[in-house]
Amino acid sequence: MEKNQTISLEGDDFVINGDEFTLTTLIANLLSNAIKYTPNNGQIIIKLVSSNNGFSWQIDDSGAGMTEEQKERIFNRFYRVGGDQHPSGEQGAGLGMAIVQHIIAIYGASIHLANSPLGGLTVKVTFTGVKSD
Repeated sequence: MEKNQTISLEGDDFVINGDEFTLTTLIANLLSNAIKYTPNNGQIIIKLVSSNNGFSWQIDDSGAGMTEEQKERIFNRFYRVGGDQHPSGEQGAGLGMAIVQHIIAIYGASIHLANSPLGGLTVKVTFTGVKSD
């Protein structure tokens, strides 16, 4: 199904030294969720930010967002916001964010969920103490 979404990338250019499979899986799961839950003609912005404290990947979307209760449960295995009846109609097993949390733990990174200025969800992953090229 074509959703005609606008996906943009902005920010700093940096490389995080790590395992290609885990880092690819991490960003793929986060971006996949943004695409799934952002409606037709929606917007997704990926921001790459480097600072003295580390490096961050941030994804903002114009989807429906999440309640505080949903944000607390999203990392539970097999949990899906709205279950199989999510308004997006997207299928899933509810494992993506549990996998994300596991990968974040491997890197000693942190994840923060917030309301996005685009109206949906902001997911920010911050890597500290990870060497960059």
